[in-house]
Amino acid sequence: MTNWKNTIRKILLPISLSFFILIAFVNYSMAAPLVMIKLFGFDLPGRYKVAGFDLNTSTKVGVGNSFGVELITSLSPESNVAWGLGIDVPIEHRNLKDISGEFYFVPLYGLFKFHFMSGKISPYVMGKIGFTYLDGNMDFKDTGISNADLDGGLYYGIGAGIVLNKFHELELSHSISHGEVALAGVDYDVKYSKLSLSYKFLFDY
Repeated sequence: MTNWKNTIRKILLPISLSFFILIAFVNYSMAAPLVMIKLFGFDLPGRYKVAGFDLNTSTKVGVGNSFGVELITSLSPESNVAWGLGIDVPIEHRNLKDISGEFYFVPLYGLFKFHFMSGKISPYVMGKIGFTYLDGNMDFKDTGISNADLDGGLYYGIGAGIVLNKFHELELSHSISHGEVALAGVDYDVKYSKLSLSYKFLFDY
């Protein structure tokens, strides 16, 4: 595992906990809305790239579905700026066109949203960044010589959406998940990029 990934793993948990405490404090002290979003996503065909040593290739990734939860707050009910934490979990593994086996990423991320207007219907843009966990089935790990070791990496994405009403949002986003595959002493960098269409249900607390 590379040093920068070790560093990210060491600081990710305290940063996430600090961010959660900040969200709770802002909500308590400013009487800001605290919103739990249940997210159902459809992942369009993506791209899986592998690079390292003398290998540099890519292949298509099939469609898939995911489920996630986001915890979001803002400075005040009237504020157009919001931030929070989220996690996205695939409902099924992703299959590859030219590589045997199936894989999946599970990202934990911080997010930022900016609404262009207030009201029941409002367009917005968002960005997110965090760390993602990588795993796969035995066909994906087994090379015939030895099993590969999988490791997660950086995760980030951007997107835009629209608030349909008080309880529903529709969002289109592009995200990239980085990981690492270690095989026979050689580390290969992997990258999974995708477009996702998400439908969100909002619950105020």
